[in-house]
Amino acid sequence: MSKTKLNILIVGEGSWGSALAVVARSNNHNVITEARTHKNDSIAYDSIIFAVPSDALSNCVENRLQIAPKADIIIATKGMVHNEAELFSSYFKRKFNIEPIFLSGPNFAKEVANKLPASADIACKNIEKAQKVCDYLSTEYFSLKSTDDIISVQLAGCYKNILAIYCGYLSALNMGDNMRAKICTEGIAELKVICQKLGGNAYTIDSYSGIGDIILSCFSDQSRNFRYGMQIAKSKNENLGCVEGIKAAKSLAKLCKNFYKELEILPKIVKLIENYEGKR
Repeated sequence: MSKTKLNILIVGEGSWGSALAVVARSNNHNVITEARTHKNDSIAYDSIIFAVPSDALSNCVENRLQIAPKADIIIATKGMVHNEAELFSSYFKRKFNIEPIFLSGPNFAKEVANKLPASADIACKNIEKAQKVCDYLSTEYFSLKSTDDIISVQLAGCYKNILAIYCGYLSALNMGDNMRAKICTEGIAELKVICQKLGGNAYTIDSYSGIGDIILSCFSDQSRNFRYGMQIAKSKNENLGCVEGIKAAKSLAKLCKNFYKELEILPKIVKLIENYEGKR
């Protein structure tokens, strides 16, 4: 498919940012990475993709918005503004008065970078804008689907990391795949409740960013969150890098404070993490 060549800035030099740069270049776009930004300040960016840890996102946004006020702002980060327990969509609207676009799905960076088949959701309140991003970022190996349910896509990105910690914990205790399947089934049901309570649509969880990402993260030790859960079970303390599910669990608990006592899975995982951290 013929696509207009765009100027796309990738913020984030980790494996996920590098993988998304491969995707953008596959569509013949002009890709500028963070390391080269100072050399390209005069470029009119059409799109800025943020692929940084959730803790770093809010701090690195403002300067990039100044250099490209009309660009599509695509958040490829799963999490929230943890110190505020606030979803990124609310944060961006409150602080910058913009509606960001979210890219989320069952995507291990290494596989995407190697052009193995993968899929993801593109979420934006403006469904036409979401579809536009699908059109210019999708490839033969990286298919994208649009949705306007930004709330559920963000919540799923948080919850799947949290659930993966628990599944890694259960795996290290040799509880079996049946048990993990049970927990994932119950977790999906709980996530749907959370989405409905917080303004999302339970139906969206039956998607790449919902069930798809839960399956990937909860049944593979490629997931750092899964490995962190294994570490809890084995009472080890290894450096795994950024484990998004740790702060996501505590932040999501705060976000769900009005109905937290109605939940079962999330409180168990929060307690598991807190007990582990208390022993370190």
